Amino acid sequence: MKIRALRTKLLILIILTLSITVEAWCGEPVISKGQTVYVPVYSHVVRYLVESKGWRLSEKKSSEAPFQLATNVSVRNTDPKHSIKVMKADYYNTKGAIVKKFVESPIVVAPMASTYFLVSQSDMSGGSGANFLIRWESQQPVNEPIFESVTFGLHGGHNVSFVTNGKTIRE
Repeated sequence: MKIRALRTKLLILIILTLSITVEAWCGEPVISKGQTVYVPVYSHVVRYLVESKGWRLSEKKSSEAPFQLATNVSVRNTDPKHSIKVMKADYYNTKGAIVKKFVESPIVVAPMASTYFLVSQSDMSGGSGANFLIRWESQQPVNEPIFESVTFGLHGGHNVSFVTNGKTIRE
């Protein structure tokens, strides 16, 4: 009898934990009239060039070399009814200095539309710790936009691609 009661209590605890976790994970959409979003990007990553000895690679690192990358930062308006305005999209380098201001005047992003900012593969000014600060606004509360960076590069027979997500740092 005690084992059955213990199992019942354990099952209830598991169900409550899962329901709280699912609610926190799925949660209500964020509604806002504007935010500043930090988006990590990369103009290159460091790769190690190693000596090859037949089928084996030397354990000794012979040199480091930058693997140049292009970055496409996407701003996606997820609100089906209202536009948003991108007020600024500033590109910063690894040392925190502004490299380029991508927005000269506000960019209107229609409902369910998107816009992007591209840093070419030949532009290494940002470095491995580059980032964007993007400020957006809306006249009325809207669904929080999605900010993603698709980073990619091709060099010789090697290619690299990955996605990073923006993080709100200020309402």
